[in-house]
Amino acid sequence: MRKVFSVGLLVLLVLGACIYMYGAYVVHQHRNAVRAELKDPDSAQFRNERLINGWTVKTSILCGEVNAKNELGGYAGFKLFASTSGESADVEKDVGSKVFIEGYCSK
Repeated sequence: MRKVFSVGLLVLLVLGACIYMYGAYVVHQHRNAVRAELKDPDSAQFRNERLINGWTVKTSILCGEVNAKNELGGYAGFKLFASTSGESADVEKDVGSKVFIEGYCSK
């Protein structure tokens, strides 16, 4: 009975690790789309991220805030972003885009 319990526990741990790693992969793909919109993608700092609407890259949306260096080399401050399908991202540029992103991420 102990062996069955041990094997079952091991299977659950491995399954949990796989689910965690897949979630990290989905977030990474969305972050790449956000980085493509920035002037200095290597300096990107992310916070307040949340994944909504799905378990795959194509069906999910990643919302959060990103900070990156501008063309003068200084950090511009955290701005809202929304990444859809892991292919395109909207980063806050003005009041209109902020309202759009807030509406999109409130789903």
